[in-house]
Amino acid sequence: MDPGLCATCRHAQPIVAPRSTFWRCGLHDAQPSRFPRYPALPVRACPGHQAP
Repeated sequence: MDPGLCATCRHAQPIVAPRSTFWRCGLHDAQPSRFPRYPALPVRACPGHQAP
């Protein structure tokens, strides 16, 4: 599955499991009410997106 903006975000961390890949948002730690820990993919718009 295409993760959308998460693929190019400095805050996103891929979590690879045997049958799935999840994308964890690092911004969740500082602002949990604003950013979900595991956003629904594909992410098409995100106010916290920053290129590496």
